[in-house]
Amino acid sequence: MFDLLIQLPLHVAFAAALGFLTPMTPDGRVGWIDRVLALVALGAGAHYVVHHGRLATRMAMVDDPPLLDLVAGGVLALLLLEASRRHIGAALVILALGFVAYAFAGPLLPGFLSHGGVSVTSWVSSRISLSPSPGPHAGAPGRWR
Repeated sequence: MFDLLIQLPLHVAFAAALGFLTPMTPDGRVGWIDRVLALVALGAGAHYVVHHGRLATRMAMVDDPPLLDLVAGGVLALLLLEASRRHIGAALVILALGFVAYAFAGPLLPGFLSHGGVSVTSWVSSRISLSPSPGPHAGAPGRWR
């Protein structure tokens, strides 16, 4: 049985792929670009299966993830946002992007809204199963173990 380091990114990859392969047109056809985006999502998910050994032994918050890990995680996050926009609408995507903007803009905000901020590397590695608390829901509570 796969552990969570593989299960969660594969779940996200399959969800994004299904989002692209579900016909949204009145005639029920899936376009070629949707098929390509589904394959890209599955390829990003396969990255976690192929590199499972290295990812499992990586020391989170100590070792910087390789560029390929960041690209796979970023692509998977962007594809999930696009699949969400197509099926749920722009409101959820705008809300999610607002929280992402808040994470990056923390040092620029005034008063009680300010915080230390995050780098792109730490954000991608903590969102897509490269941190101690795997998955897109990972955050501060995952670091308190």
